[in-house]
Amino acid sequence: MRHTLFSAFSRGSCLTGCTALLCFVQCVSEHEILGDADAGSGAQTSACYEALARGTDGDPCTGSFSCSTGPRPCCVWTAVCNDGSLTITEDCASCACEGDADCAEGSWCVAGRCAPCATLGDCVFPDIVVPRNGCSWCVPLGECGSDEECYPGTICYAGQACPPGCASPSCCFGNLCDAPGCAATDELDCGLVGCADSLRCDVVGARPDCSCTSGRWTCSTDSTSACVAP
Repeated sequence: MRHTLFSAFSRGSCLTGCTALLCFVQCVSEHEILGDADAGSGAQTSACYEALARGTDGDPCTGSFSCSTGPRPCCVWTAVCNDGSLTITEDCASCACEGDADCAEGSWCVAGRCAPCATLGDCVFPDIVVPRNGCSWCVPLGECGSDEECYPGTICYAGQACPPGCASPSCCFGNLCDAPGCAATDELDCGLVGCADSLRCDVVGARPDCSCTSGRWTCSTDSTSACVAP
């Protein structure tokens, strides 16, 4: 009887020169592979857990299997062998978080939950690229990081592009220098101040000029841009 075996062992953290079973046990112990396999035979089960412990997405595999880990501490890894190719996925949707550091790389903390984010890439000028937990965050640079960086008689208003737990110009992007007395910038064009909750600004037309006048924000044109999912 031909056994189903995982055919690519690529994670360097596992020992070499040992039996497949021994390597499997060591890798499973190291990576805390805890779930139950839905793979049929014992050979398929072992192959699936070897894939979780040692494989990488796109590696060749033989046979057909599927298995998942238990939460680590809340993300679930799944390995699937289909048509000779291994697919490994990570699901962190159930992870609660207070900041990006609580999420796996490739995810941001959004509204208290870890959510997948776009991989590193370019942004549309004049937005800048800010690396953030393995992804690209496209944000407006802004005019200041504190009141001291603004002209005398003006203050630094925090933009809307802020990481979790931040509401200060010192850690937000899209900040504006203007006269004191106005409310927050959340009603202004996102092309100027960015978007809250890690959304992306879909800029339409030219960015308006806005200023704080007599305690109210006034802009040269109405905002037509919108915050959308990244």
